[in-house]
Amino acid sequence: MLERWLSPRWLDPSRLAEDARACAHGRWLVVDGLLREEALARIDADFARRRFAPDNEGLPYDSTSSRVAPDDALAELFYAPAWMRWLHRALDEPEPEVCALTVAARIHPPDARGFWPHVDDLPGIPRRLAVLLYLDPGWRAADGGLLQRWQALPTRPGDEPMRWADREREHLGFLEERRELVLELGGPWNLPVTRLRLLDQVVPERNRAVLIGLHPQQAVHSVTPSHGRARRAVLQWVA
Repeated sequence: MLERWLSPRWLDPSRLAEDARACAHGRWLVVDGLLREEALARIDADFARRRFAPDNEGLPYDSTSSRVAPDDALAELFYAPAWMRWLHRALDEPEPEVCALTVAARIHPPDARGFWPHVDDLPGIPRRLAVLLYLDPGWRAADGGLLQRWQALPTRPGDEPMRWADREREHLGFLEERRELVLELGGPWNLPVTRLRLLDQVVPERNRAVLIGLHPQQAVHSVTPSHGRARRAVLQWVA
């Protein structure tokens, strides 16, 4: 099955596992050219047929999404046991007997305000792995929508944190300007105030995937505002 979806160069995840073990500050892999071109065409066609609804109610970002069900066309890859084995091997993570999966197609609007720094393993929502697959051709850093990776550090006496509730509907331009932040993580989950240092930024180029191990270190990430282009992606969480 994987031969129908993955580029031949990535069918064997052994090299990715080596990279995952070498990662500092948690397991975070950027994989270019993950899928075959015909697989990308199938995903494009699937997006064109989908109905999307707002999924940002009470959350610190703006987007629409469509849940990928186990009987959807995209489930052939994202719900497949072979894909689960591949993903766990790529991140050098042990695979449990049972995985709980959430898969979504998501579209951010051309004027997306940005996505507040957060973690994906939230109280009551235990997640172990995350996958992002970007779909838009010709994307440049100047188009915005950069996925940012942060290192969580202890706060210092006198730190004055930014709080999500104070900026809930604001354009998060500070994400494009600052390399260190002190803020309240996430949205309405009462997560702790944390000092952050920027480690990396990923341009959401077509057929680029980001594979993230959410433990044992916090995988704090954010997304910068968009500048005139809508952005599409497939997201998967594994619990």
